[in-house]
Amino acid sequence: MSAVLITGTMVTGAGPHAGDKSLQRPVPRLEVEITTLVHMHSTLLIAYLSLLVALGFALAAVRAPRPVMTRLGVLVVLVTAQGALGAVQFFTGVPAALVALHVAGAGAATAATAALWASMRERNTTAV
Repeated sequence: MSAVLITGTMVTGAGPHAGDKSLQRPVPRLEVEITTLVHMHSTLLIAYLSLLVALGFALAAVRAPRPVMTRLGVLVVLVTAQGALGAVQFFTGVPAALVALHVAGAGAATAATAALWASMRERNTTAV
């Protein structure tokens, strides 16, 4: 997840909506070809999604509690939606509104990842 977020931030930093005031006179940000970054970002997203699917099979095999499986399902849906939204962005010329949705989705996916991780931890009460 961290690598996906880092490369996503780099894509945004190299793209047309990196905080520039004017699309006609953009401020140079990253000296990396944006297509290279997009491919790296999408490859890492596919790897992350693959790991989540593998985790789902592993959790099903050990009969993980329903709340854990639900959180994993939500995360898989969010990551899949993020991938689809990123593809739409790329092939439609990176509209600013879609960039905002994609960044919001990244926040939601990060929160869902944290929720999944937290749900897989056992909390014991200590004697006072």
